[in-house]
Amino acid sequence: MSSKWQESLTMGGGGVLCHRDLQLPNILFNGSEIKLIDFEYAGFSCIEWEFGNLVAELELTQAQIEHIIHYYNKNNCNKNNSNKNSLQTLTFQSVIEGSLMANYIWALWGWIYNRIDLGRDYLFRFQNNLTLLQNLAKNKSLGV
Repeated sequence: MSSKWQESLTMGGGGVLCHRDLQLPNILFNGSEIKLIDFEYAGFSCIEWEFGNLVAELELTQAQIEHIIHYYNKNNCNKNNSNKNSLQTLTFQSVIEGSLMANYIWALWGWIYNRIDLGRDYLFRFQNNLTLLQNLAKNKSLGV
């Protein structure tokens, strides 16, 4: 996954500016506007990381993830088809791969900051994502 993302970053015109810590306390909504706060982890990265981290932090369902993917692809990728550096199309698998990486990194963060409870929680989520990816690969190989 890491080498695939690195290739995407170098061959696809670079990453996108990502918040990289989208969790509910960092998303403010007043009924009409959304504001993001806490940009200490912000930087250029793969879009899979950003969406993967978002769905990992919010523990979204498959239906919610697919809704976000549909909205993103409809509103970003299709407009850029003539541009060779256009944003890539997201898939359910690529977002789950992003979640897998996000959960792994946040597990390490938890252990570094002596938050073993958080580290274990993220590692449990990591295992769930890994199982989901294995099932996706198995179903793909079976033609399901």
